[in-house]
Amino acid sequence: RDVLGSRGLGDVYKRQLSTLGILETHQGDGTYVSDNNTKIFGNIIKKYGIFNRSMVDEVFEARSLFEADAAKLAAQNRTSQDLEHLQEALSEHENALSLYYEGKISSENMMTYDHNIHLGIAASTHNNFILQIIEAIRHVTLEHEFFSEQFTRNKQHFKESVIFHRDIVHAIEQKDSKLAYRKMQEHICLLYTSPSPRDP
Repeated sequence: RDVLGSRGLGDVYKRQLSTLGILETHQGDGTYVSDNNTKIFGNIIKKYGIFNRSMVDEVFEARSLFEADAAKLAAQNRTSQDLEHLQEALSEHENALSLYYEGKISSENMMTYDHNIHLGIAASTHNNFILQIIEAIRHVTLEHEFFSEQFTRNKQHFKESVIFHRDIVHAIEQKDSKLAYRKMQEHICLLYTSPSPRDP
C-alpha cells in the first residue's frame, strides 16, 4: 500500500529510503515499501560500508551469532527433503575441492559451492526472514570478493570448511540443535582468520 502521502516524510527522507531500496516510487501511483528484501539488506550493507576494515570484526561477530542460530533452528525444523538438498550441496563442494587445489577452478567458484551449503542450512529453518538476511549478507560478501586469493591469509580454509560443513549437516540430520549451533560458531570463527580485508 501507499506509505507516503503529501503530508508524509519529506523528499529528503524519501530519497534516502529509495536509495537503500526500502521504498519504491511508482509514478502516478504512490510510494510503496519494496518487496525485494534481499536487495534492501544488500543495499543497506553496501551503503554503510560494512566491508571497510573497521567493520570486519562486527560482520563476523554478527555472522557467528546469526548463522549459528540458523543452524540451531535448522536442526529443529529440517525435513528429509532438506537433508537431501544439503547432502547434494556437500557432495558438490567436496568434489570441487580437489579441482580448486589443482588450480582448475577459482576461489570464486568455491565460494559459490560454499554459498549453496549455507543457504541450504538457512532454508532448512523454514523461516523466510532468516533466509533473506543470510542470502543478502552472503551476496554482498561475494560481490566484494571477500575471499578471493589476494585477500585470503589461510589458503586451507576451503578444506577446513568442508569438514565443518559435514559436521554441521550431520548435527542437523541428528536434530542436535546444540551441536549444530556450536559447530557453526566454530566455523565462522575459523573464517574470521581467513580473509585479509582490503584497505578502505
